[in-house]
Amino acid sequence: MLSELLKYGGVAVKSKAIKSKQLNKEDYDQLIQKVSLSEVVLFLKNNTHYADIFKDVPEKNLHRGDIENPLKKYYASVIKKYYKFITNEDRRFLKIIFFKEEIEAIKDILRRMEGDKERFITPIDDYAAEHFSVDINKLSEAKNINEFMDIISGSKYEKILKYALTSGANQKMFSLEMALDNLYYKHMINEIKSKSKNDVMRIVYGTEIDMKNILWIYRCKKYYNVPNEIIYIYHIPYRCALTKAVLQEMINAEDLNQLCDIIKTTAYKDLTEGLEDGKEKKIFIENNYDKYFNDMLRKLKKDKSFSMVSVIEQLHSVNTEINKIINIVECIRYSMSAKEISAICQ
Repeated sequence: MLSELLKYGGVAVKSKAIKSKQLNKEDYDQLIQKVSLSEVVLFLKNNTHYADIFKDVPEKNLHRGDIENPLKKYYASVIKKYYKFITNEDRRFLKIIFFKEEIEAIKDILRRMEGDKERFITPIDDYAAEHFSVDINKLSEAKNINEFMDIISGSKYEKILKYALTSGANQKMFSLEMALDNLYYKHMINEIKSKSKNDVMRIVYGTEIDMKNILWIYRCKKYYNVPNEIIYIYHIPYRCALTKAVLQEMINAEDLNQLCDIIKTTAYKDLTEGLEDGKEKKIFIENNYDKYFNDMLRKLKKDKSFSMVSVIEQLHSVNTEINKIINIVECIRYSMSAKEISAICQ
């Protein structure tokens, strides 16, 4: 216990300081009442800990990127702060997060090429760039997929992306995203199996993989009509609290209601809250995903307050907050009512 206190004491203090500044329910209630991006920026400037990062952001003629960019840079700065506090032994867990951020940046670039011309690509600062394996800033300048593939040539992404592009799949963007996510989770599995002796971190990452498999299966059936055999090919070959048989049942489920019934028999039954047909309250599985993972991390943190769980929990909490703000901004851009925004961004 003493060794853990000495090792993670500074991390715990840092986490507590960051946590104390985060937005609360009243802040979110205020945000969803805003009717323009200018009002959002004014609120963040004058009422939250984001005042400093928005001090140079103009309050008129705003693009959504004017809000996303400072928020994502703030998240990178939080990772940087933790990186200074932890030992080399535990820095590999933060390297996993950097890897995930790199993949998310690549997916953003691909989505913009696919047709989302308003998608904003956040410039990567020098610190984050040191931990990335490809030049995201250069990649974001690619005008088409051929230029994109030329720039990414020779990287660890070239082979899997080239396969996804030439596999003949009907949903090209879906195939690209699944290929990238699978690369990330294979890396995570390698950390779990061969390097991590930390049982708590095995639970954290194992739970994330279980939930991601459930999320993918749900999306495949609801949005993409993906054949079961393709879902099986793309699922992550690692399980924590799920069995192979139950996972196969989920993949073979005939519809969403049957899928939800199967999920209810597992440790992840809370993911189905409000998803069934006929529910008046519109719930998205992504909302349940974030809530379940946050609750799991908080419970683990209570038992292991002086450990890497404290770092992972806080980073996930900060990232969830930032994504919630970005989602609210997107809803406001589409002139959604406060009631509608509350249902989506609860």
